[in-house]
Amino acid sequence: RWRLREANSVLALIAVAMHPAGTWLLAPNRGHDSVAVFEVEPSTGRLSRTHIQPVDSLAGGGPLALDSTGQICYVGGKDCVLEYFLDVNQGRLIPSGRHATPEDAAAGHLVPVDLPGRDLVARM
Repeated sequence: RWRLREANSVLALIAVAMHPAGTWLLAPNRGHDSVAVFEVEPSTGRLSRTHIQPVDSLAGGGPLALDSTGQICYVGGKDCVLEYFLDVNQGRLIPSGRHATPEDAAAGHLVPVDLPGRDLVARM
């Protein structure tokens, strides 16, 4: 379990995603259904929050992953996988898609998600 302290609040985290270049860290917060984007200072590792993206009903602890390019972020929603573009110039997530998961998907199970031209298996 990860804990990040910022100002006077504590965010309880289950998982984080690091950009392949090591310059951005994404952290889900189920407490208020959002994903925070942090810029990582290369020399110190210090985090600076650049954006908080509201997310509709995070699943479980808010599973998320970045694709191998670091451009697309997938976030597990309650009944779908949400897709965001990571704008590395502004440190923001931009909504770019919503992909339905099978209606009978049980919590904690792996399910295939149909993405045009891509394969994704999500743990719901």
